[in-house]
Amino acid sequence: MSLRTGTDRDLLKELSQMDGRPYGAYRSLAGTWDYGDFTVAIDRVQSDPYAPPSVLRAWTTPSGMGLPDEALASSQARLAAADYLARIFYDAAHARAGRDVQIPRPRQEVLQRSYALVLPDRVEVRFQVRLPARGRTILGRTAARLFDVDVPNIIMDCFDFVTDDEATNTKRRGLLTHIAAYEDYCALRGALDENGWVAFVADGAVLARRSGVSQLPLADAVPFISPAALRASVDLPHAGAVTGLAIPPGITLIAGGGYHGKSTLLSAIARGVYAHIPGDGRELVATTPNAMKIRAADGRSITDVDISPFIGGLPGGADTTAFSTANASGSTSQAAAISEAVELGSPLLLIDEDTSATNLLIRDARMRSLVTHEPITPLVDRARGLAEAGTSLIMVVGGSGDYLDVADRVLLMDEYLCHDATERARAIVAEQPRPLPGDDGGAPVGGTAAPAPDEGGAGSSGASPAPAPGQDADGASAQASTPSGTGAGGRPWPADRVPSRKPAVDRPKTKALDSGFLIDRQTVDLSDVEQIVDQGQTEAVAWLVRGALEQFAGRASLRDVLARLERQLNSEGLDTITKFGARPGFVARPRMIDVGAAINRYRW
Repeated sequence: MSLRTGTDRDLLKELSQMDGRPYGAYRSLAGTWDYGDFTVAIDRVQSDPYAPPSVLRAWTTPSGMGLPDEALASSQARLAAADYLARIFYDAAHARAGRDVQIPRPRQEVLQRSYALVLPDRVEVRFQVRLPARGRTILGRTAARLFDVDVPNIIMDCFDFVTDDEATNTKRRGLLTHIAAYEDYCALRGALDENGWVAFVADGAVLARRSGVSQLPLADAVPFISPAALRASVDLPHAGAVTGLAIPPGITLIAGGGYHGKSTLLSAIARGVYAHIPGDGRELVATTPNAMKIRAADGRSITDVDISPFIGGLPGGADTTAFSTANASGSTSQAAAISEAVELGSPLLLIDEDTSATNLLIRDARMRSLVTHEPITPLVDRARGLAEAGTSLIMVVGGSGDYLDVADRVLLMDEYLCHDATERARAIVAEQPRPLPGDDGGAPVGGTAAPAPDEGGAGSSGASPAPAPGQDADGASAQASTPSGTGAGGRPWPADRVPSRKPAVDRPKTKALDSGFLIDRQTVDLSDVEQIVDQGQTEAVAWLVRGALEQFAGRASLRDVLARLERQLNSEGLDTITKFGARPGFVARPRMIDVGAAINRYRW
């Protein structure tokens, strides 16, 4: 069927003449319609009133809409401007048309989105429209009013930066503030690299959220103040000189009593891999981009993961250097998550004891004496080796003092105030020494015990971690350094894995769910991948996993597969997922390391 072209008057006349006809007649509207100030394209018409809404696009030129020059000055500015326009469109559609005109609701993070684009010569938004009907009979006059009043007004609310009135001036100021906040965040991320920090939390940041299910800032929250010993200053292009907590590599503990802000601080650091909108409170919290939040996930699948640094000597002699299970326990799932993150090149692991398997975190001296054949080597015995091999840790620990022995620094949260308790922690360690692994007659089963902080030993060779996803692996080692020297049998750990290629099926199905996605008949739960923060990211992850497993898997390591996907996204944008079968539309860009986490949860 050929696509239609015409003016908005032609479209309105066509709609009015459709009144009372069968719903399928709407399909003749597919094409482009010139509204003068902008153009509307009807790309896909819903098949019936109960099908997913029709997909439309609207576009114009930056000069035609009066977009400020600041919005076009750089790729960073254009991304921030597009994110802002998506928010303007959502608010306008929600206010003017309710559910009849839809766009995904942006959350607190600034993301690259497929449904709002700002290019040097073009500005485009994508949205959905429910075409009205009574039963399966077209309500043509109602549809004509929708496209004569609601749709153009919503689009102009988004596109109009020319009109000289208070609403437009407020919108223009909001756009410039949005861009400035994003550029400051990007500069802060650059400062992390320049100074060798893994995270930065600005003084005055509002970290507390309204509730456990809301990312909106808590009113009257205690602003963050950094301890003087760890305070640093950075110069940002718009905010100027900013002071805050600068966390260097190594092992950082966040201690304190319950409800005093430990997890709140860690959560803010975890979300710091993304920029946040003005007013969120976390605009100047930045974290190294491939940081991974690690937690236990009972019941997740594991495929060929080397968990031998943490688990070995299983009854029956099961091999843990390439361990697979469809239903992992909490400790096994967390051990696998650590191994997978190191394999993917994450330079920073974030761990909260509240969401961890206790038996993977610690094993005290009494239990070591009682249980002599324990397959699990706790993280406390591996943490120093991880840090020395280039993988830093930030951990919330409130119930065990064993980690004081291995910590490089200790932050104490007291009524939401952050204190440097490092010297106090060292004094406690000196007064109350912990028996080292092996003091009871030998190292724990499962591998060599980590050295004490003041000892040399494995992991001190200066070996660097694996390159991060998105970086070319050409000429680099295919294996990361071993956090504790070696895994079982003296092998380097963890080794790069090659995911199995997914076989083609007659009726492929890909669908994003609330907390994961469905590929054909397999459901992948991503509820434990906490840094996927937008439903559009989940949608993109689903299609990227399908593409990776159908087109790239079986020939390259997982890191190389992710690097290929990254290069495609960088060169072609988010619409590259159409090559994997997706319709262009409503996705947001995920981190490649999270795509890797999703592939790891798929049963290869």
